[in-house]
Amino acid sequence: MRSGRLRDSVEIQSKSRKKDSYGAKVDEYSKVYSAKADVRYMAGSELIKAGVASNLIVITVLMRNDRRMVEKLFIHTDGQRFEVENIKPSDDKREIIVTATRET
Repeated sequence: MRSGRLRDSVEIQSKSRKKDSYGAKVDEYSKVYSAKADVRYMAGSELIKAGVASNLIVITVLMRNDRRMVEKLFIHTDGQRFEVENIKPSDDKREIIVTATRET
């Protein structure tokens, strides 16, 4: 992997349900770890070809492989939170490509 490609900062987060002071359940996100990555937004035409709903924003994230990355986590980048959908390791297991989505 060429390290110069990892120009974006991402924060990997986990979600938990907590009760607020009124007793209502609210989602709380906490940091698992931070990483450098190459974040790419999928174009609308690519989403249509793939048959993905038009109300989704889909990103692919190239980053170094880390055992803490699992599909139940979230990626926070550019002020937006994306749910991890798929994790694909490279052939040499040194990097991963993560696909994540967010509803608009």
